Amino acid sequence: MLGGMLILTTVSLYILIPSPITVSELGTSQTTMEAEYRFISQEFQWQKWWKDADGKSHTPGNPFSYDGMNYRITKEINNAVGIEIDMNGVKYHSVIHLIAFSQDSIGAIWRCELPAGINPVTRWQQFRNGRRMGRNMTGILKNLSRYISNPRNVYGFSFFRTSIRDSTMLSSRFISAAYPTNTELYSYIDVIVKNIKKQKGAVSGKPLINVERLPNGSFETQVAIPTLHELKDDGNILYRRMVPGTFLCAEVYGGAYTAEEALRQMHYFISDNHKSKQANAFQILLTDRRSEPDTLKWLTKIYIPVANSDLPPKQ
Repeated sequence: MLGGMLILTTVSLYILIPSPITVSELGTSQTTMEAEYRFISQEFQWQKWWKDADGKSHTPGNPFSYDGMNYRITKEINNAVGIEIDMNGVKYHSVIHLIAFSQDSIGAIWRCELPAGINPVTRWQQFRNGRRMGRNMTGILKNLSRYISNPRNVYGFSFFRTSIRDSTMLSSRFISAAYPTNTELYSYIDVIVKNIKKQKGAVSGKPLINVERLPNGSFETQVAIPTLHELKDDGNILYRRMVPGTFLCAEVYGGAYTAEEALRQMHYFISDNHKSKQANAFQILLTDRRSEPDTLKWLTKIYIPVANSDLPPKQ
């Protein structure tokens, strides 16, 4: 009788536990395909969202671990990432595939196969290992989803939709070997302001700048000052009109590096959300940088004109 039960148990193990043992878990995030791929395909991005099973953040330099298992990227392919899972010294190959439920709802399917083995004891142990691996996958995917479902975590800044009324301005350009200094910017700003007064005009807003890196490594900077009324060209100072439109906007505290990083992330946002950039970006200098030495207090608004209007409003 005992022998029969043992045989039945063994047969049941082979029937109920297939070989290989497939572990597959699904995580969903409210983000874009491109954004989620960046955060799973680059280990330096893992540092931002990875937590262990006990909720502790990852310590730089240590392996990425979760409940005693270690993880590392082995391969990056189109919308999929190979992940090596080290369980008690045994390494398993797994893959995370991304699928789009909609433009801003993404599923991550994490799949791994474990050999079941012939020995019934080994088969049972591998089944338990698979269950544990699946729980870990679920926990890791939840940590990822919580982080990247917040756009500010993904891009480091908050973006919103805005519009600008029809505006007239005077503008000038200059080229510099390095990124323009405040001294250079405000020297041109002062020249334009003097020209506005010379033409009996009045300033109606804060200075605007656009800085573009040229192929030879130098920088071309356009500086503009809004005016109350239409004025005339005067040498290198030119009259410009900004037509109304829809803009992606960010308000940023910090110096030139912070503003340029925000601009870079705004371009990521536009690309990730399949928007169309209509013209060059520009910055409005809300803080007079000559009178405020602390760069952390410099407030800049960055604008990129876009074709699509389905952007998030300002919160």
